[in-house]
Amino acid sequence: MLVKYKDGDYVLLSVIVDRHKASNILEYMKCCGVTGGTIVYGLGTVKSGILNFLELNEEKKEVLLMIINKELEDELHDKLLKKYRLDKKNHGIAFSIDVFKMMGSNIGKVEKDMEKTNQDIKYEAVFVIVENGKGELVVEAAQAAGAKGATIIHGRGSGIHEKGNIFGLVIEPEKEIVLMLIKREDVDKVTGSIREKIDIEKPGQGILFVMDVNRATGVMD
Repeated sequence: MLVKYKDGDYVLLSVIVDRHKASNILEYMKCCGVTGGTIVYGLGTVKSGILNFLELNEEKKEVLLMIINKELEDELHDKLLKKYRLDKKNHGIAFSIDVFKMMGSNIGKVEKDMEKTNQDIKYEAVFVIVENGKGELVVEAAQAAGAKGATIIHGRGSGIHEKGNIFGLVIEPEKEIVLMLIKREDVDKVTGSIREKIDIEKPGQGILFVMDVNRATGVMD
């Protein structure tokens, strides 16, 4: 069942941290009113010459995804900032995106579609879904255009014939999902660089989509 909500009722709160930290954050979030969440694994990227030389430039990450009430959005950002010091470099980032549609919920549906205002949006979440092994090309293209980092999520199930489901999208096991937070004014430059690098508009080369970010915590400009 597809349910449509009033503007701002729910948001997707995502937290990207080092491996083995997401479970602790989820338990803390439950104490703050969150009913549950999903943790997926990914690789973060950093720009450092010495790390590249040592082949240590990939950092194992966990991505915690939670659907929360809109009224909790600012409170939870503030709690994450204070408890996990997301204002410190390499401590992780959190961002939230409005949820307009959801499947499998018992919450009553409303009659009209939501209208969204985004005049104050500072960051955009850029998602790029490509064949396995092409995620690094996407990151290279994005960084060449000024992006500071990315998280590569491997959409693999436990078996070769299984499919993963992330953000309501069915992802085949051999796909990679590249997630980046980009300043709004830089989005066109970054997406243009990606388009040119991997020719994403050709059939079968991948999918790129962009979503407004309500608030981002821990992003180092």
